[in-house]
Amino acid sequence: MALFKKTSVSKDLINLVRARDNGEAWAMKKLAELCNDDTVTLRELGEARIAIYEAAAKRGDKEARYWMGLSLQEVDPPASFKWLIDLAREGHTKAMKTLGLGFSAVAYYGEDPEKELYWYLEAAKLGDADAQQRAGKEYYLKGLENDNNPQGQKYYEMAWEWFEKSANQNYVQGVLSLAELAMKHGDRCKDAVYRKYNYDFKNPAMQEELAEAKEQAQQDYQGAADLLIEIVDGKYEDCTNDEAAKAFDILGDMMRLNCFDAEPPPHEEAVHYYYLATLFDDGDNLISEKKMKDIISQQHLAISPRQFEAWKQEVFGE
Repeated sequence: MALFKKTSVSKDLINLVRARDNGEAWAMKKLAELCNDDTVTLRELGEARIAIYEAAAKRGDKEARYWMGLSLQEVDPPASFKWLIDLAREGHTKAMKTLGLGFSAVAYYGEDPEKELYWYLEAAKLGDADAQQRAGKEYYLKGLENDNNPQGQKYYEMAWEWFEKSANQNYVQGVLSLAELAMKHGDRCKDAVYRKYNYDFKNPAMQEELAEAKEQAQQDYQGAADLLIEIVDGKYEDCTNDEAAKAFDILGDMMRLNCFDAEPPPHEEAVHYYYLATLFDDGDNLISEKKMKDIISQQHLAISPRQFEAWKQEVFGE
């Protein structure tokens, strides 16, 4: 059955979308601007792509079929699901991830966290780094929901497994997620020892287990820090400014919380990383700036404007 033989969207929008999907940078920028200020709605974007891809999709072209499935989410969810499920059964990982998103809170096909995770896992098992990070995120959220019971630890372990697979493919979001989990996991392991021995600090067995937990935590912290430093050193060409800002912010947290038991605590290094995070942040997120100001105030640090300028030049040069 033909879909949207007559579309209400303009030829100009159709041509712009076609250029964007062909990878033309100017079109990507222009379309993003139009969508961000609501000049173009998701429905209009979907209708434009239907006009572009419908004929090729009906001829069996895989990418065209994918775009049809994605575009119909807003205008005809059942038709969207049919296009995507057929592709997913053929091993198309982008279709699998789009199905997962459709079962998320956006609820194109009805909100269903288990089905969302299922489709992320299907793509993750095929080696898709983005899907591996998404699957890890779902397990991480399950861990948070069960943080005070043994099942929570199992979910965190599964999250770690998928984040690590994603990070090992040099996927920036996988690295960031692994680093965040490393910090939480280290603290959780130490807290578990405290609770096990009812905070009996004189108990030799507790001290022995605590030392082992701290050693493992520091290994996790160091591994995560090494990956974060690769991000801020520019190893990942596709890293966005916001992702770089997040990497700097996590490094700042590691220094602020003295994850490596440095003596004296590296308060100024925390400020250093938080400051660099503020330079890369494209949005209105002022979290790093607040952390920086708080630690300066709490630790009575005197950092000169010249020092801030030197830090800035480390990254951006003259």
